[in-house]
Amino acid sequence: MLDKNRYATTTPDRAVWIDDPGEFMASVPAILGFVPHRSLVVALLGLEPNRRIAAINAVIRSDLHDPQDMADAVATAAATNSADAVLVFVIDDRQPPLHPYDAVVIAVHDRLAESGIEVKGAWTVHRIAAGQRWHSLRPPHRAGRLPDPSTTVTAVDRVYRGGSVAPDRRTLKDLFTPLPALGKQISEHLPDAETRLHQGDAGARTRLRIRTMLHNVATANASGKPGPRALAEIAVAWRDTPVRDAALALAGTVHSNAAEQVALTLTRTQTGQDRARAAAVLAFLTYHRGEGTLAGMALEAALTADPYNSLAALLRTALDCALPADQLHFLAQHARDALATAGVEISPVALPDLL
Repeated sequence: MLDKNRYATTTPDRAVWIDDPGEFMASVPAILGFVPHRSLVVALLGLEPNRRIAAINAVIRSDLHDPQDMADAVATAAATNSADAVLVFVIDDRQPPLHPYDAVVIAVHDRLAESGIEVKGAWTVHRIAAGQRWHSLRPPHRAGRLPDPSTTVTAVDRVYRGGSVAPDRRTLKDLFTPLPALGKQISEHLPDAETRLHQGDAGARTRLRIRTMLHNVATANASGKPGPRALAEIAVAWRDTPVRDAALALAGTVHSNAAEQVALTLTRTQTGQDRARAAAVLAFLTYHRGEGTLAGMALEAALTADPYNSLAALLRTALDCALPADQLHFLAQHARDALATAGVEISPVALPDLL
């Protein structure tokens, strides 16, 4: 049996204890990376081995829409995560709400009951901000006021790790606004990049493109900003699927942030399949470090640009099922193993001097 009102949300190297529904609701923006608005938020719980404490394995969010559709999505995510129970939060400032809160909770409860998964608690709040009043949607009835979201342990931990919290989802989406001027500069370098990276037979070309891609990412990590020529070379290199897959090897290394920035810049400056490839790499890197919201936006960009991008389609399925981010580690390791077979060792702290 799970203990009531005592849950742990895990970060890469420690657990953050959450004993109060209001504290958890205030922590949601730091978990998601933005302040949710008019949303259903569900925490998927797993019983810690040999302990009467539930760990929060994943947190999923959905815009408020048809209760049954939301319940089906929660059930899929709960099954993927082998959840033992869930916590349900409804955030809605509308009066009357779009759907009665009870209808949302009942739909989730009934759908999960089919799999023996329990709704341990359900609460609602108009918006996530300091002092906002929350209350229970099912017994035992409790109520309180939210603490300041910026002072929760989860928020402080996020800032300590170099992260930030956007005021809303739209602000995150603005990160994908096109950069046409830079895109034009990159396009001017594409013909030369294609010529430089098309030497030798197929195997030689792939090795050259891998070396060039890794060198340019390492240079970007050192300088902070890659130039149009380097970006053009990476865009051309990623047209070779093994080279694109090699970029996944950078997840979890000191160069992962630089690789993310390169992928984001190419997503904002390229079109068609080049945009899709960059966005798919960005989705993998952000998903790998637990930023599901950014990964979802990157996947939307990728599949809009190219609905047949295989990596994006794979990640879209994983994200829709709320596959835990740590399950992607094997893909990153597989990419590193493939590079090692080709004679390129990727260290967590440094890239090889290839050029």
